[in-house]
Amino acid sequence: MVIGFCLASFCNMVLLFIFLRLNLSKQVSHNLIHDFDSNILKQTLKIIFASGLAGFVSYSYLYLVAPFLNTKTVIGLVTQIGIAGLAGLVVYLIVLYLLKNPMVKSLINKISF
Repeated sequence: MVIGFCLASFCNMVLLFIFLRLNLSKQVSHNLIHDFDSNILKQTLKIIFASGLAGFVSYSYLYLVAPFLNTKTVIGLVTQIGIAGLAGLVVYLIVLYLLKNPMVKSLINKISF
């Protein structure tokens, strides 16, 4: 069921991208479409890289903090998951910030006072 959902979402993304590109090709120049494709590819690769690194860090933190927590209780498991998830989120945001992702820069500008 999960694989079917992932495949359907991926097919939906591809079809939406194709239709968006077809509509853009009717309205704007070829150079602008090339820039659009290039930008989407660069940002997608950055997000995939940051996601992989964040997943690795989160998975590592699950085992790193396990000896210090009682994982036989719900509170211990929730704490372990919270720490691992927070570590992954921090790494994800830092990596995307270092890769100059515009959405993360915008988020930081909105959060900072």
